[in-house]
Amino acid sequence: MSDDYLWDGSGEPDPEVQELEQLLSPLRHDAPLALPAQRTSRRSMYMAVAVAAVLVIAVGSLLLRPKQDQSFAKIVVPNLPAHVGVCVSEVKVDSSWGIQHIEGSPSCGNSTLGAKIARLPVGECFETDEKSRGTLTVAKLGVVNVAGNTKVCLKGADKVHRLRLARGTIHAKIDAPPRLFFVETKSATAVDLGCEYTLNVDEHGAGKLHVTLGYVLFERDGRESMVPAGNIAETHPVHGPGTPYPDTAPPELRKALRDYDFAGRTGKAFDAVVKHAHDGESIILWHLLARANKSQRARLLEKLTPVQKLPAGVARADILSGDKRALDAYRKVLEPLW
Repeated sequence: MSDDYLWDGSGEPDPEVQELEQLLSPLRHDAPLALPAQRTSRRSMYMAVAVAAVLVIAVGSLLLRPKQDQSFAKIVVPNLPAHVGVCVSEVKVDSSWGIQHIEGSPSCGNSTLGAKIARLPVGECFETDEKSRGTLTVAKLGVVNVAGNTKVCLKGADKVHRLRLARGTIHAKIDAPPRLFFVETKSATAVDLGCEYTLNVDEHGAGKLHVTLGYVLFERDGRESMVPAGNIAETHPVHGPGTPYPDTAPPELRKALRDYDFAGRTGKAFDAVVKHAHDGESIILWHLLARANKSQRARLLEKLTPVQKLPAGVARADILSGDKRALDAYRKVLEPLW
């Protein structure tokens, strides 16, 4: 090959240079170039060709490399100590919770965890026996302590975090905007509104929610119980969430509410609730306004209005008819008392 071929295309061509020209042809510059006064040296020209060849190899390797599925990532934990483990070897990115502070030998999926660190992926369950415990880390939102004889399953961990409590007891402490963390049971769903609470249910779905900080909305099929700190709401597999009551409520009031909520809302049970509910139980009386009949609402208002008058723009007739907007407006002025 002569220098003339490299300079102006004349002379005998080199096969390797021709192959390189074909590879680089899509990048050809069609505009005329101004020729320099002197030819570039042979060494400089070879250097330019070598650089171009390196670029072709680099670009080609990128184009021919198999595409990686960005939705999945390996959990790679090199040189793990003997006490450390992972629940699964491959999980969807940002779709698992950490498992920490394990006591005993709980299980994750089909694996027994004798570890201090693990991951709970979506679709898997974390289960403890009477001698084991665990703490789940909810992304950067908080923690869920799992007591003994408890089974929890992670149903979603993307924009909304959703846990299912099959049985047992959990204690959740969440610091996040409202409605990002949900705990489902067979009888009701606890919707976090920025709070701390304990929830326990049996295998049938009967259980109890006790809120110690913030608010939790306890709901099922349109039936809602707004449970603020210092209050409890029970739940029933058939009837769903019951009426919230203060955690200081006496046993006779709790029994009356249980009879009313879960045994047919009889007049006898209602009378017992009205008898035992005092001024401090306005949260009970307000919730019953939405669940009672018209004549019962009149009796409830007789106990509520001395504690807190109806807000401006809300008529007594609206409350008696069960108007939702009127009830919500009344709730807002009663909430400071809860």
